[in-house]
Amino acid sequence: NWERNAYPGIGEDAQDVINQNINDDYNIFIGIFWQRFGTPTNRAESGTKEEYDRAYEKYKLNPTISHVMLYFKTSPPDNIYDLNFEQFERVKNFKKEIQSQGVLYWEFSKTEELKNLLFVHLSSLIRDKFISKNNNSNLPANHQNEQELDKYELLARDVDESSQSGIEGILDLVEQTSDSLNRLPNISDNIITIIEFIG
Repeated sequence: NWERNAYPGIGEDAQDVINQNINDDYNIFIGIFWQRFGTPTNRAESGTKEEYDRAYEKYKLNPTISHVMLYFKTSPPDNIYDLNFEQFERVKNFKKEIQSQGVLYWEFSKTEELKNLLFVHLSSLIRDKFISKNNNSNLPANHQNEQELDKYELLARDVDESSQSGIEGILDLVEQTSDSLNRLPNISDNIITIIEFIG
């Protein structure tokens, strides 16, 4: 998230500085769209589109260590006069583009619905993709770190059982996890920032 992970600098343009700061150092890309598509950069229709393009290319290079999740808000603005139809048309065109790339996106109407979706989707994703496949398939059985796997499993189980600890507690658990991918702290930081932003 550029507001949290980027800092001032010089590049081809502002988005280039953000790209240098973040340096594609994440495993999960979460894109959230509503009425606006953003300001064009020297390389893409908007900074968000440029970040998506980079995430998509990263995913194509190695699908086992990255994932792309896109969400679109469907509720209308409080005031119809606040709607910029040109921006909104660009969002609609982007949805068509990603459909042709084979992307499954999710729609939501309220912030609380998005929080619930992220809660469930991130739990399933971490369990299915980053625990089962990466941790189990790449290491011999006698070299697997059982404590790390137990923490990952606890994370997924906590979400599945809708424990009282809530989203913040789950994210704290993610942060404390010894990260065999060497990237989970970045994932949890991004998730926390996104949920704070949504809130």
